[in-house]
Amino acid sequence: MKIKIIPLITPKAPNDPFREIVHENPTKLRKIFRKVIAERFGSIFTRGNRDLVDVVVRTLLLSLVQGLSIAALIWFTLHMGCVLNPAVCLAQVCSYRLGLLNALGLIVVELCGAMVGAALLKWAIPNPYEKTLGATTLSPGTNVGHGILLELMGTFFLSVTVLATAVHNEGDPDIIRVAPWAIGCAVFAGVATLNPFTGGSMNPARSFGPAVVKGIWSKHYVYWIGPMLGGFFAGILFRFILAERVSYRYIERDDIQQEKSSVMGSVADKQNTEGKPTGDNIEESDSENLNLANDPYGYSRA
Repeated sequence: MKIKIIPLITPKAPNDPFREIVHENPTKLRKIFRKVIAERFGSIFTRGNRDLVDVVVRTLLLSLVQGLSIAALIWFTLHMGCVLNPAVCLAQVCSYRLGLLNALGLIVVELCGAMVGAALLKWAIPNPYEKTLGATTLSPGTNVGHGILLELMGTFFLSVTVLATAVHNEGDPDIIRVAPWAIGCAVFAGVATLNPFTGGSMNPARSFGPAVVKGIWSKHYVYWIGPMLGGFFAGILFRFILAERVSYRYIERDDIQQEKSSVMGSVADKQNTEGKPTGDNIEESDSENLNLANDPYGYSRA
């Protein structure tokens, strides 16, 4: 079987009104993998560290602001296909939902937006409060290996949340309504956990903007390697294990004929209710009724 690794252009599903989704039952091994990964993954991110409670409390407000801001941004950009994070772009590419060229274009725009946002913040904040503009650096005692691993785990958590709620949601399309809240909560949890160690970036663009404006490049590569690896692993895991397998079944032509017959019946009932047209409108009305019966969905009139 031929497997496409990475699409160059974002693939689009065929637009057919007579198509419905048919869900495929996962294999027993796939179900086991899902349960093991979900349980282990949940135990990692729900386990707290009592020695760091005071530090996390001090960063609660910062985490809450970032989580709510991301939720609000997603609410008005989700329908436009915006991603807002290069690592999540990579996750969607690896899960075969975003083309490579599309992702590269989005990443360039995200980096430019991050620089513009940091510059606006620098101009808006008085000098005594400017400080580092939120530039992310490793805390004392946190080495490069720790930083990369922490950013990888946090971004993996965020990317899986995005893929499950906003991208691979064929199993429950209505879940996209809560996607902004879910993603905002993932950002809140990640920032609150990682902030004492790495600053809680989970987004290369978020670290890139302040670094350019303030010139703070200390261990900046940590905030690219960690998040991009997290997005990569999330995309691969979702594509081959976590994503629900679906196929498409086309409605039989007999069903279409039945729909046409019901439309013709409704047209006849309308005529009986409202009375037959008189005068010069008879020919025009009959023509419209005939077109409606032969083309109930209006494709020829679109």
